[in-house]
Amino acid sequence: MSTAVSLPQPEDLQPGQLVDGRYRVEARLAHGGMAAVYRAWDGRLDRPVALKVIDSELAKRPEYVARFIREAKSTARLSHPNIVNVYDQSVLGAGDRRSPTLAYLAMEYVPGSTLRQLLGRRGRLTPRQAMQVLDAMLAGLGAAHRAGIVHRDVKPENVLINDAALAQSHSYAAALKVTDFGLARSVAGGPEVGSLSGSLPGGGLIGTASYLAPELVRTGSCDQRSDVYSAGIVLYELLTGRKPFSAPSPVQVAQMHVSSRVPAPSGLLPGLDPAIDALVARATAREPEHRPADANALRTELRAAYAALPDAALDLGGAPAPAEATQVLRGGQANATRPDVSPTRMDLPGPTPTRVASPLPPVAPRRRPDEPYRYLPDDRRPRRRYRGLVIFLVIMLIAAGVGIGAWLYGSTHYQSMPDLTGLSTSTAERALENDGLKYKLTQVSSQSVQAGEIASTDPGSGRPVADGATVTLGVSSGPAPVSVPDVTGLSQSDATGKLSALGFSVSVSAQTQTSSVAAGDVAAYTPTGTATQGSTITLVLSSGPAQVLVPDVTGMSIGDATTRLQSLGFQVVTHHISFVLGTVLHQSPGGGSSTDSGGTVTLYY
Repeated sequence: MSTAVSLPQPEDLQPGQLVDGRYRVEARLAHGGMAAVYRAWDGRLDRPVALKVIDSELAKRPEYVARFIREAKSTARLSHPNIVNVYDQSVLGAGDRRSPTLAYLAMEYVPGSTLRQLLGRRGRLTPRQAMQVLDAMLAGLGAAHRAGIVHRDVKPENVLINDAALAQSHSYAAALKVTDFGLARSVAGGPEVGSLSGSLPGGGLIGTASYLAPELVRTGSCDQRSDVYSAGIVLYELLTGRKPFSAPSPVQVAQMHVSSRVPAPSGLLPGLDPAIDALVARATAREPEHRPADANALRTELRAAYAALPDAALDLGGAPAPAEATQVLRGGQANATRPDVSPTRMDLPGPTPTRVASPLPPVAPRRRPDEPYRYLPDDRRPRRRYRGLVIFLVIMLIAAGVGIGAWLYGSTHYQSMPDLTGLSTSTAERALENDGLKYKLTQVSSQSVQAGEIASTDPGSGRPVADGATVTLGVSSGPAPVSVPDVTGLSQSDATGKLSALGFSVSVSAQTQTSSVAAGDVAAYTPTGTATQGSTITLVLSSGPAQVLVPDVTGMSIGDATTRLQSLGFQVVTHHISFVLGTVLHQSPGGGSSTDSGGTVTLYY
């Protein structure tokens, strides 16, 4: 009969646990309704991975395990810098109570945060930043759509941002990755392929209500344009910091996608350019045929809108972008002042104010996306009544400050502070007296300067100091005393590392010491308490517990034998095996043998 293998479940995975003989769990990153995600180490290829493990209850249902496998196969077909790579997939166990199923995916580990967390920190993004994020996201979705794969769960939680890559490259194109193709389906299959209905226990839709396309709610079918709708909702949320629809239940939110148009983001962000409103409206049209055909088509429209927008519209509500960022995503000649550049580099966004912004003059507000931009004439710009007077007063104040500073500097004689580091206190004092300077002494600890010598000066060497001024001399008191940590019971290497980290030298005594500590570990150390940094701590290693001879107590009464052994420090265990009244017949260990001090002797009587 075969023995059932006990498999760890997602809620049971602990740091250090080995999954499938290959992936060692390091920490849990996230836990959702269907799966938990862990950071793990691939011992076979020596690289970090993200380990996605299906929930133990859902693993009992074949349809969820099949979807898990489908996610691996769907993503494995895709190779794009804006899509998280899947490295490995496996289903372990027989799926019954004795051997429950453990299904996992090993994916590319992306250190950083999700787009949802970025929104949580910033509140919302400027139009420039929002369009750059969406451009990188659509690049990944576009690759999936070219391969005939629909994501079906596009939302900020499924967009990862590599913080280190973003800081290094200043490019969302290099830092952003779309993940979680768990609901993905090919659009080239049969009638069931695009259906979502009945995929949850008891039926119902799969997806996130706030981002569901209307056709998914109406018929349960979808294609690439359903992802376009969800991407339009994401753009709305990036611009405004809010989702377009809210209701007490997810079902009511889903119905609002069917019955209501997504509002223009300018309703929450006054002054937002109509071209951006139009882009959101195109992507979130209720009828699929009114949307761009796929993510690539939406990306083309996004870049065209970006190229035509002036910096005032792109930076609405935020700080002006760097000079190189004005050409980001401008894939064609927008106007005479916008040269054609390759749309590859994006600016690293700074903190975004959460206030509602107002239009930025001197660009005149537009009433429709195709209306040309007009700059306000001088007579329509806000009048600055006291601008000339304010400028004149500021110039006068600056001139007065410069004059007063020059007078003070000219009336005071300065000299350069001499370098006194390493001199004896008496020598430094004489040097200052010769220069006409006064001084005061203070004690400072130093590892590099001997006690009694000058370790520091205030002001520092080479700094200007007025004639007759008082300077501070820091006299070294030697290395500062440091508390020696208790390393008893630690291994030699651990104790050495702990002491070395505090600046101590470590030596090991040639003598060992009997101890209850395991042989080879630290039994004692000197000195204890405090010691100066750089001093030597001597470790005494344990030789293990002391060995003592066990006396022979056979033939003695059980009472006398017990008393004698206990008086020698032994623990006594007795077993009654004979009708002979109270006489020790056998003992373990036997008389004359050696055992650990304080060990146990078993008596049979």
